[in-house]
Amino acid sequence: MKADESPFPSGWYGTSLECVGLKEQRPNVGTYGLYEFSNLPLIDKSFDGSFNWLDSEVTHSRNIGNEMRTSIQKSIIELTKSCESIGTELPRSFIQFLTTLHLHNCIRSATDCFLDPSNGPVQSPIGDGFLIRFLADSQACGFWYLYIPKKINDHCVVMSHYFFDPDYDRDNPPDGFVDGVDPNEIVFCAPSFEEFLYRFWLENELSFSYFNETQQNLSGKKYIEQYSTAPADKLYIDSKMACRVCGKIQPEPPWGEDGASPTYSICDCCGVEFGYEDANLESLRRYRNNWLATGMPWFRPKEKPNGWSYELQFMNVPQEFR
Repeated sequence: MKADESPFPSGWYGTSLECVGLKEQRPNVGTYGLYEFSNLPLIDKSFDGSFNWLDSEVTHSRNIGNEMRTSIQKSIIELTKSCESIGTELPRSFIQFLTTLHLHNCIRSATDCFLDPSNGPVQSPIGDGFLIRFLADSQACGFWYLYIPKKINDHCVVMSHYFFDPDYDRDNPPDGFVDGVDPNEIVFCAPSFEEFLYRFWLENELSFSYFNETQQNLSGKKYIEQYSTAPADKLYIDSKMACRVCGKIQPEPPWGEDGASPTYSICDCCGVEFGYEDANLESLRRYRNNWLATGMPWFRPKEKPNGWSYELQFMNVPQEFR
């Protein structure tokens, strides 16, 4: 499924690649950043579900399959049955990878992500389809899912900070998990499962080559060369300049350079008064939800740009205010 065919905004959630010379394209903004999808290097491989690009790769004792090694196979059996019961077919590449332990051993994560397949699909809050979790960050910073639309034999990979699982009680979330769902937090990041894994593998190997002072593989060198010609990532405007409610970039930091001195000016987009309705997380979320429920009217309609996208603008909102 191509990015423009999915119901989600697109982007790539990944780690910084400043360490390999991509400071402008992949600046360090935390454990993960949301980087521009259109800037990513094209992958000139044909993916057929065989994962033959891993044939000559070494295995690692520390890999993405370690954490849930004993339960992955059981989860896949339950997941397959659950999908069959609702007439949803899992991609062949997905089943092939998750049921082949040798392939798990070839992929490692610099942030200790691990395979964590859910035992069933969950209705997606956006689009007419299902979300199926398969990868999780070790600190629950993010989760990666298959998105499988109903009645269409296709899929893509999306990422979200929200945890979706058929057994998860969103009214009583475990410690460390957020309740409620902002559907704009779900982002398209790859047109297929195998292409996602390839880019995930390649970028992590680049990071390990730097940390371990080892030679980059040829694919990694080519990736860096292509990426270095892309423009600087535009998504990472200084977060201090963004409205905490809607993400619109302001003429001056709405909460001051120190993040604690509100200007009490009004956002042209959502109409929030900085320092009043966004004074705390509960208040700003309530304001945002009310604004969304009324159709996202612009406070100053003449300032609304042509082709405006709330989904893209919202990406400017710092994670702690979402």
